[in-house]
Amino acid sequence: MKATQQVKLNMYRSIQQLCNDNTSIITTSTAFENAFKAFSIKVTNLINTATSEAKITRGIVIDKDLTKKTLCQYTTDLAAIVFAYANNTKNNTLKQAVNYSNSDLLHMKPNLLISTCNNIYTAANNNLAALASYNITAPILSILQTAIDNYSTAAPKPKTAKSLKATSTVNIKTLIKETDDILKNELDKLVVSFKYTNPDFVTAYKKTRTIIDAVTSTTQIKGTITNAATNNPVIAAKISITGTASAEATTDKAGNFIIKPIAPGQYKITITAKEYTDYIEENLIVKLGQATTVEIALKPV
Repeated sequence: MKATQQVKLNMYRSIQQLCNDNTSIITTSTAFENAFKAFSIKVTNLINTATSEAKITRGIVIDKDLTKKTLCQYTTDLAAIVFAYANNTKNNTLKQAVNYSNSDLLHMKPNLLISTCNNIYTAANNNLAALASYNITAPILSILQTAIDNYSTAAPKPKTAKSLKATSTVNIKTLIKETDDILKNELDKLVVSFKYTNPDFVTAYKKTRTIIDAVTSTTQIKGTITNAATNNPVIAAKISITGTASAEATTDKAGNFIIKPIAPGQYKITITAKEYTDYIEENLIVKLGQATTVEIALKPV
C-alpha cells in the first residue's frame, strides 16, 4: 500500500471512529446512518485487502529461503562424502560430478539448483552399495530427496504470490475510489443536517476529514523477536493479532516484523516459533497514527 493510500485510509478510520463515538447523534439521521454503514463496510474491506497485500509475499519468500538453505546443506554434506569416496577410488568423473560447495549451490538459480542436487543424488544412489562404509544409506538419500521435493514446491510460490499481490493492489485502488464516493457524495453532504442540532460534531467531522501527514499517520505494529538465551534474532517467527482486526506477519532474517496498515484498538498478540515457548499478550493497545513497538525475547524450549 502506498504512503498516500495509507494516509487516506487513516483518515477513513478517523471518520469511522468519530461516528462510532457519536452513535446517538448519527442515528438521528437515517440517511447519514445508512451511508455510514456502507462506508464502514468499505473501510473494513480496504483494511483486509491492504493487510493481505502487505503479508502475501513476506512469509512465502522466507519459506523459500529456508527450504533452499536446508537443501543446499544436505546436498553439500552428501557431496563431500561422495567426493572423498571418488578420490579414494580415483574416480575423477565422479569427483567433478559432486564437486560443489555450499556457496556454489546457494548462488544457483532455482532450476539449476534442483537439477544439480538431483545429479548429486543420482551419483550417490548409483554408488550406494560402495558408499555403505561411508555411512551413506538409502534413508540418508531419502532425506535429500525430501529436501529437493520441498524446495521444488516452494521455489515457484513467490512468483505466484506476486500475481496475487498485484490483484490486491488493483483492489485497493478500486475500494478507495468506492469509499471516496460514499464519503464525498453522501457523508460530506449529509453531515450538514447536524449543523444546528450538534455543531460540535460537525466541526469535529470537518477537522477529521483533513488528511494528515503521511510520515506520522501510519497506524502499525512493528517489532523484533529475539532468542532470550542468546539475544540472536528469531527467524520465521509467526506473529498473529486478533481483536479490532486480524492479521499475521513473519519475522525476517533480522528478527523484525511489521503489520500495517492496521485499525486502532485493542488486540491479542500471539508469537510462535519452532523450538520456542509461545508468547501471548492479551491487551495490546494500538493508537491511531502511531507505531506500536513490540520487542519480545522468546524462551527456547
